[in-house]
Amino acid sequence: MKRFLMIAMAALAVLVLASCDFFGFGDSPELQVIVRANPGETPADMAPELEIDFGKPVAGEHVDVVFTVKNVGTADLILEADGPHFVEIVDQHHAEEPFMVLIGADTNTISAGQEVEVTIRFTGQSTSTRYTAKLLIPSNDKEHPNYFLNLVGDGEGFS
Repeated sequence: MKRFLMIAMAALAVLVLASCDFFGFGDSPELQVIVRANPGETPADMAPELEIDFGKPVAGEHVDVVFTVKNVGTADLILEADGPHFVEIVDQHHAEEPFMVLIGADTNTISAGQEVEVTIRFTGQSTSTRYTAKLLIPSNDKEHPNYFLNLVGDGEGFS
């Protein structure tokens, strides 16, 4: 009977620990992205899949947008894209590839309460094209493991 009671208590402890993690009571990372398009502009918290419009710079000139990637969770947030930037531009289906990661995260591990800045550059083109891509931030965040933002920029002749 003692053996049965010990096994039952151990099973109950495992269930309690598992349910804490399942219901979000355990330690977990949580990704938050904040964008600030211009110096001095009030930063805005970005929900996944929103669109960032880089506008219509003159051909050869560029627009930079700074994103703050913050861990508002209680465990380390691990950025899972390859280095050196740990974030990536995807779904850029144009030969010019006008979007690029100018400054990436300097580490793939963001401790709870910490943040890193990432700068994305859009270089103006002399075409009449609307350029699109996605900023992908894959991580160990359980709610948004493949967080992305839609990036849009127009060529000089786009109307």
